Amino acid sequence: MLKKILIIVIFSISLQGCGFSPIYKDFSNQNLNIKILELSGDRETFNLIQTKLKKFSVNSDSEVFKIRVNTKYTKETIAKNSSGQTTDYRSKIVSNFQINYKDKNKNILLSESFDFKKINDQFEELEYEKTIKNNMTDIIVQKLISGLLKDQ
Repeated sequence: MLKKILIIVIFSISLQGCGFSPIYKDFSNQNLNIKILELSGDRETFNLIQTKLKKFSVNSDSEVFKIRVNTKYTKETIAKNSSGQTTDYRSKIVSNFQINYKDKNKNILLSESFDFKKINDQFEELEYEKTIKNNMTDIIVQKLISGLLKDQ
């Protein structure tokens, strides 16, 4: 019993000393100032991205990240049954961010994809597809914020 407690204590102390921090931590308290200059591509996707980035568009004393966003959404068939009907889809979002920060230009290309089975009810499938899009844009925004925090 004492050996287990000692191992836990040593492990927790070593994690504290090595500077460990989670990759996808809560970004809401970060001091970022993001201004979106231009949006193009798939309207629903860039509206989701814009909404998720709005919480970082605050007027603060920090330098402004000026961003141009171009998004592309595709839904393609990846499998069919013997009668030729679609059974599986791949949903993919590709986002290109052109960032200007402190007179430096940077291009970030982020891509997310998700495979899913066809649902017989068309309304249910559209709702599921919206949920997938929302989740993929969450991931893309988290990756973008991580990239921006590295530049700060």
